[in-house]
Amino acid sequence: MRTTNILKGLERTWLRGIFLLFAIACSGSVKAVNLNYDNLSSLEEPIATQLGEITFSLSGLVDAAILVPDDVSNQAGNDSFLVGNFQVQAETQLANSWTLGAAYFGSVDTADSADESYTENIALFISGVWGTLAVGDVTGTARELTRRRRGTGNGLLFFADELGTLESLGVSYITRFGPSRWMVTADEEGNYEMAGTYQRPMGNKDYRFSLRWRDTEFLTSTQSQAIQSQSLTVVAELTYGSTVLDAGFGVEQLAVSQAEVDRVYLNVGFARKWGAWTSSAEVHVAETDAQSETSVALGLRYEIARGLSANIGINSGDATVSFADIELLESDDTQGTFSIRYSF
Repeated sequence: MRTTNILKGLERTWLRGIFLLFAIACSGSVKAVNLNYDNLSSLEEPIATQLGEITFSLSGLVDAAILVPDDVSNQAGNDSFLVGNFQVQAETQLANSWTLGAAYFGSVDTADSADESYTENIALFISGVWGTLAVGDVTGTARELTRRRRGTGNGLLFFADELGTLESLGVSYITRFGPSRWMVTADEEGNYEMAGTYQRPMGNKDYRFSLRWRDTEFLTSTQSQAIQSQSLTVVAELTYGSTVLDAGFGVEQLAVSQAEVDRVYLNVGFARKWGAWTSSAEVHVAETDAQSETSVALGLRYEIARGLSANIGINSGDATVSFADIELLESDDTQGTFSIRYSF
């Protein structure tokens, strides 16, 4: 399988080359390397200090939560749990004005005792006026650049992503050209992703548009069969004062052996801030070969003090999707979550 992936990667070299040449031509400095692909992230500016020629920065959060499922008797994990994550970054400027740095992200989650409670991402990067080149656990950065905004508080929209994913370890390149940013990333198996986003204010509004193309091969949940996935996702976002409206539309083609099927999905969201309160509502619908999936997420956050907040989420999802006798999605779940969160 690895030889096949390498050959496929070589066949697509011309496409990556065209994109990379375009990105290099659009010279712009992009230094931030975000390794947090979790559902929770700090809303505060990183804490920074300088020691000699090296600048260190730190950000993170701690979240103490209570989960209320629709059927307590079937709850496999803990009904109360702790989530915490942090990212530390160190960087220095070289004599030629390039920036050399390293980033480390760690996350602990005790919600499900069956999974590993601690995960980590590590990356090395170098940046200049030409952009930022990074290597390590960086294959999630394209999605972070182009995804819809996450729900407020503990709002979490189920199924609202491509089924095909990249391996964690890989390389990424990102550059900026005016109000747009462009990225290409590839993993160790030859899977790749290309993305771009355009954002700028117009009058009293702010608009953001993004595009993401992903080509990957992934294993089913039983690790028994490989599925080829090619997907295109488009996101549009409007910010007007304290209100945010956004929508994401995507088409994912799944193939195995001689069978193919298209998964078409749409998710929309609304968020608004009233003083210390922020709320959000999201809906996801999709169809795969006449099999439907739906999910709804409601979130609410109350800011108690700087960095300290109370959060509520009510999330529901229903999907039964199979393809070529392979189970892709099987879920019918509704749950509520309350937590106290501190971000730094």
